[in-house]
Amino acid sequence: MKKFIIMMMLFAPMAVMAQKFGHVDSQSIMTTLPEIAKINGELQATAQQFENELKSMNDELQRKADEYEKAKATMNATTQKETEASLMEMNEKIRQTGTPEAAAGKDGSSISEGTDSYPERR
Repeated sequence: MKKFIIMMMLFAPMAVMAQKFGHVDSQSIMTTLPEIAKINGELQATAQQFENELKSMNDELQRKADEYEKAKATMNATTQKETEASLMEMNEKIRQTGTPEAAAGKDGSSISEGTDSYPERR
């Protein structure tokens, strides 16, 4: 019985070492799947839609800020505070929605650069 236990203790680590590991090149799989092109197109369209919406919000904020600056001298204090609060609220909403730099990525690259936007796994 002792010999059997000793034998098991010697061969158990070898069985663990005998496991095989493989490598999957997920980047090449992603580039060969036809569904990926469709998904990339949908992702680019959605990203463009959000960028357009954000640009529209920024343009509206700028327009209202310009109007406020022009009419500021003729407004009473209450109207000025209400308008400033409205502008601050719009600005905060835009900040929560995101900026074009955040949508493009930290390095300024856009989603539309193709398959290079997928992180490479090693």
